[in-house]
Amino acid sequence: MLYELVPAVIADKMIRGQSIDAESHGECSVLFADLVGSTDLAAHLSPMHLVEVLNGIFSDIDQACEQNGIEKIKTIGDCYMAATGVFPGQNGLGALVVVGLSIIDIVNSWSDQIGHPLAVRVGISTGQVVSGVIGRTRPLFDVWGQTVNNAKLMEANCDPNRVLVAEMTHWRVKSSFEFEPARSITAKNKAVFKAYLVTGPKKLDTGA
Repeated sequence: MLYELVPAVIADKMIRGQSIDAESHGECSVLFADLVGSTDLAAHLSPMHLVEVLNGIFSDIDQACEQNGIEKIKTIGDCYMAATGVFPGQNGLGALVVVGLSIIDIVNSWSDQIGHPLAVRVGISTGQVVSGVIGRTRPLFDVWGQTVNNAKLMEANCDPNRVLVAEMTHWRVKSSFEFEPARSITAKNKAVFKAYLVTGPKKLDTGA
């Protein structure tokens, strides 16, 4: 049960009775995916059916994360949070962008299944974070920091069914993915950030 609540590395330490100290990570990438249209969907489905749909969507996203070596952090209502760079051996930032694009396909597939318009906004940011575990009886692993805030900012300003990444993320993966020209995003504190919409993986030059 503990392995279902926190990452395996953390669960192993807790089982051995080791203390779980907060850790700083110099470079981590965080993804937020937020469903668009779920409030309207709730008006058309019974509460039980709505939970089944959300569980189906998030279970499919869980599988996409597992297949790409990405760490699921948590779900908050109809929002999904994942990250890479928190633990050794995780796949890189490119895999997180792949997951972001996969989430769009997953949500579109579920929209077709239920016959109701449903979309998703995906935001990704890269930088320093702090990770740790909150609570003992029902522990929650989480990450904090400006990078997390920036990832949420990207998601909030993203177009439906698109992936919007922060400038540092773009700089790290621009050799592997295509992007639209930069746009400016203004945060609540009036700070201005550059952001880029992903158009897809770069096509290989076959020389033809």
